[in-house]
Amino acid sequence: MPNLDREQADIAVRGYRAAQRAGTGAEGARIIVAAGLVESRLKNLPNGDRDSKGWLQQRPSKGWMNSTDVDRAADDFFAEMKRLVPGWRGMDPGAVAQAVQRSAYPTRYADQMERASAIVAAIEGKAASCKAPAPVAAVGDCPASGSSAEKGLQPKALRVLRCGKKAWPYITELGGVGGRPGPSDHPSGRAVDFMVPGWNTTDGRAKGWEVARWFEKNAAGLNVKYVIWDAKIWNPSRAGEGWRPYRNPSLSTAKTEAQRNTMQHLDHVHVSVTS
Repeated sequence: MPNLDREQADIAVRGYRAAQRAGTGAEGARIIVAAGLVESRLKNLPNGDRDSKGWLQQRPSKGWMNSTDVDRAADDFFAEMKRLVPGWRGMDPGAVAQAVQRSAYPTRYADQMERASAIVAAIEGKAASCKAPAPVAAVGDCPASGSSAEKGLQPKALRVLRCGKKAWPYITELGGVGGRPGPSDHPSGRAVDFMVPGWNTTDGRAKGWEVARWFEKNAAGLNVKYVIWDAKIWNPSRAGEGWRPYRNPSLSTAKTEAQRNTMQHLDHVHVSVTS
């Protein structure tokens, strides 16, 4: 990748992935990478000016609560971008970055946009050459998983489980029919959970997003109604909005941190299918 060390390249890739989660594509990726180049040279810094922290130098005193978490800081950046600049696609990208970061030197982001574009192009070129699970083909191409979670599933959900297991064999814990607090597709057999190993690590979270995005990509072939992962939800009927923040309506009933993690889908990818 253009003149970046390992940490810088890793952060650039994770900024790119955040842009995809947010539905902002390569254009959004260029904006956040340019912001990172200006703020920290794409380094996850423990401190900075006043209480600024992280690769985007976000200030907790100004409401940025995930400053040193590379992925969550990026997610917060895009949430704020969409809130503050709803028409960002028609604006100068440097001005968009400035609207979010509110720098005392507002022209700096535009100065880094050319380099950011080269970095994003390199990421996309690398991604295009990487092997990923292929899109789902015809019905019946996914063998039985051997999991007890298959019991009682409706045909569409059964296919989601089998094809998901085929695509992601390292996932060994699956959830199917069962009771859930509040409204759910699980009792009717129209939902499957894919428990993500190491979900609370950087690598595990990235793997969870790979699984979630695979189901997004294959939504039509698998009759996906919606996907939830990492407190984000995506569904085909609102695909243009990308991944949106999610809060379980029964979250207040959680008695432990483990229950909250599960109810917010931090430890598993949930897939519901159409009726």
